[in-house]
Amino acid sequence: DEGFLVPVANRRAFVRELTRIVAYSERYNSVSSILYFDIDGFKEINDQYGHVAGDAALQHISEIFVLNVRESDVVDRLGDDEFGVILA
Repeated sequence: DEGFLVPVANRRAFVRELTRIVAYSERYNSVSSILYFDIDGFKEINDQYGHVAGDAALQHISEIFVLNVRESDVVDRLGDDEFGVILA
């Protein structure tokens, strides 16, 4: 653990990877997709159970994403309760 809350990259890494994958897709005429997730009810978890529980929820959600995409795909936390997935 290098001080990261969740096992995924941040918004800056998402933008960098998105730029790279769009360029690749245009160059090689390949298809890719972007998924956006906004976790409903996350604020209520923090308010009712505290930030430790909210952090645990974010870690669990991140792990679910990572375990369910291919190694070539990119999962990033974009904001508080927002995640992006690039399917390359």
